[in-house]
Amino acid sequence: MTVVISLKDLAGVVGAATKTQSSDEALEAIGFEPARGRVVARQGRAHEPLKCHRGGNSS
Repeated sequence: MTVVISLKDLAGVVGAATKTQSSDEALEAIGFEPARGRVVARQGRAHEPLKCHRGGNSS
């Protein structure tokens, strides 16, 4: 497998890999913004449980 990357991009990858960041700093670096207000998570619809088929090949 061959990967082609510019020297500028390679320098950015190496710089990011060698930097020690907190979670907050990493999220800020990629432009993450927290949701405004309250986020309410609802419980989804009830579904039948998945069935596990055990046994050999059916071919």
